[in-house]
Amino acid sequence: MRRLAGFSLVEVLVAFAVLTGVLVVIVPALSGPAGQGAVRVEAALAEDYAYSRLAAYGTSRSLAAGLHEGETDRWRWRDSVRALPAGPGFEIVIEVFDAAGRSRLAHVTGQR
Repeated sequence: MRRLAGFSLVEVLVAFAVLTGVLVVIVPALSGPAGQGAVRVEAALAEDYAYSRLAAYGTSRSLAAGLHEGETDRWRWRDSVRALPAGPGFEIVIEVFDAAGRSRLAHVTGQR
């Protein structure tokens, strides 16, 4: 009897098993850095937002000592303004958190 050219069912199943094993190893390795990059981009944007809030103090935002909190559609923020003990001026600490308020994305400190 003459054998037909092609692959047997066992050979095809072994090839699929090997391919599945390779994909199980490669896919998480490739998706990890992409997710970390997104987190870094979000932190950089939050830091820019914090610096813009800091720049507004003394110009469009009054320097009133105390704790100020709020949120945007993307983040929650907390500004802490306190008078400097050694003379005129204020220390401003701005923190930006994720929308749920669990993870701090940015922390900026300045004086006016």
